[in-house]
Amino acid sequence: MRFFRAALDGEGEQAHIDQIVGLCNGLPLALTIMAARSQVSPIEELASSARNTRNRLAEIADGERSIRSAFEISYLALPEHLRRILGMLGLHPGGDWTAHHVAALADLDLATARRYLERLVNARLIERNSSQRFEIHDLIGDFARLKADSDLSAAARDAARSRLIAWSLDMVARADEAITPGRYRPPIEPTGHSVPFTDEASASAWLAAEQKNLVAACQLAFDTGADSACWRLAAMLRGHFFLTKQWDDWLATHTWALAAAERARDRDGEAMTRNNLGLALMEIGRLDEADEHFLIVLNRLADAGDGFARANALANHAAIAYCRGEYERSLRLNQEALTLYVERRHARNQAITLRSIGLVELELGRHEQAVTHLTMALQMFSVPHRPISLDGAMAVNCLGEAWLRAGTWRRPSPGSHAGSRTAATAAAATRRRGRYVDSARWRSPRADQRTRESAGVPRSAISADSAPPRPRRSPA
Repeated sequence: MRFFRAALDGEGEQAHIDQIVGLCNGLPLALTIMAARSQVSPIEELASSARNTRNRLAEIADGERSIRSAFEISYLALPEHLRRILGMLGLHPGGDWTAHHVAALADLDLATARRYLERLVNARLIERNSSQRFEIHDLIGDFARLKADSDLSAAARDAARSRLIAWSLDMVARADEAITPGRYRPPIEPTGHSVPFTDEASASAWLAAEQKNLVAACQLAFDTGADSACWRLAAMLRGHFFLTKQWDDWLATHTWALAAAERARDRDGEAMTRNNLGLALMEIGRLDEADEHFLIVLNRLADAGDGFARANALANHAAIAYCRGEYERSLRLNQEALTLYVERRHARNQAITLRSIGLVELELGRHEQAVTHLTMALQMFSVPHRPISLDGAMAVNCLGEAWLRAGTWRRPSPGSHAGSRTAATAAAATRRRGRYVDSARWRSPRADQRTRESAGVPRSAISADSAPPRPRRSPA
């Protein structure tokens, strides 16, 4: 960088220099070439080319040297199988990657993929980042994409992309199962690749690390016409988005998914996607838009998913009615949804709907019924030898609210403090999952500050005018 500025003899505006440096992306050879060009071309002209070029590799050349020629020398020194791997890395749609991605792209076993990546690191064509994942310099990435187009057949490129999409879908489905067992899922074809996580915690960490790549894979599936994989991948990701509040990616993936399902005329995919997209819109307060999706499912796609779509749409439509203060209507819709879930033996959805029914009954002043239904929900969410799930924590929160409200008509036995203990249990459970916002949102304003702090909820997560619980529909 110092050499580049010296070659400019102090001339040129800082903005022009920054544009040229941005083109080179910090690569020393690229900076050297552009500094040499600055001796014969005006800095403004070089900056304009840097801004407008669509081919960075062609732009970084001075007649004697070019960045592409330098990459070509390194590329041709590789054995054929490593040249193939570098080209396939040019097909990867996301950010950094691991050996698992390369194993999927190139149809390799994991040990071979790791060995090949180590060779490419030694050749200085890729590098490890601070997270010990692999990444490629932007300019070398451009070169890899050119090699994918020139050295791999169209069939080979299509097959590699299809393998990566299938692997992404398989892994996300397995991660979602590790985090939320018992959720209704569409059929997913296993790929046979090893799983890069072992339990709920590592599955959550894997999803967080891979989110950018998985969203890119969903878009790739849409762009390449892999419609079934597109909507299924979005559906498998929505549980992660719900837990982490990733609204933009939730909306983006499900917008592609809905278009893909409609393009394929896949009624099951469209119905599931509309229910999930409606949930995202409901979470961010766009109730009318959310309800449009639920009503389309009820009016046009009710038979999709063997009737499961109708049950979900009814339950989601009930949550909209609750938010609008239409409590009796919300109760009727939830009861209808519950009947369908019972008929189809979807236990988790029964528990979610019982929890929603309990919340509605609280608003209707039917405290005894609310306690009964919330207790039933909590029992159904409880899994022996597993920590309390987020669904269970939400049920405990609601039950704590029910006991606190019940104090106005029936007080627990002296000294029992059932409501405060229940609320403290819920707050601790949500805190263990890093869900401070939910812990605060679901807490009652009548639970005292001492109970909240004893549960470990930060003061910053608790508002003085915290609202009573609202019917947050867990992803079905």
